[in-house]
Amino acid sequence: MKESEKPKFWFEGSSEEDNESDSLLMLPAKLSGIMKVKIIDEEDRLVLLAELPDFSKDEIHLKVTPTTINISAEKRKVSVEKKKGFFKAEKGYNAIQRSFTLSEEIDPESVKAKYENGLLKIIMPKKEAMKRNNEIEVE
Repeated sequence: MKESEKPKFWFEGSSEEDNESDSLLMLPAKLSGIMKVKIIDEEDRLVLLAELPDFSKDEIHLKVTPTTINISAEKRKVSVEKKKGFFKAEKGYNAIQRSFTLSEEIDPESVKAKYENGLLKIIMPKKEAMKRNNEIEVE
C-alpha cells in the first residue's frame, strides 16, 4: 500500500509521532478514568474504536443524532456474602461517557456498532456525495 493510500489516524491526546503508529496507544479506561478512542478516516467511512474494558455489551449505550454521537457505559455491582457470624455487603459503580460532533460528511442513519473483547467499533459511512473525489476542470 502506498503511503498516500494509507488511512489517516487521529488519537485523542497524542503527538504527531504517535499518530504514525498503528497501535491503539491506549491505557485501559478503568486505569485512566477516560474512554480512550482511535478514529480512522477511510475513503468511504470513519471508524471509531473505543476501549471499554470490563463492560458487557448490555452496559454500553450508543446514541446518534444528526450532529453528535454519544457513547456511554455504566456498571453497577452488588455483592452480598453471608456466613456464620458475619454479613458483608459491597456496592460498586463505574460510569464512563464521551460525545463527539459528527461532520456533515457522515450519514447518521447508517451508523453501525459492534462490541467485542473490550473494544467498541463504530462504523460511520460517509454520505455518497462525500465519497466521490470529483475533479473539477478549471476554465
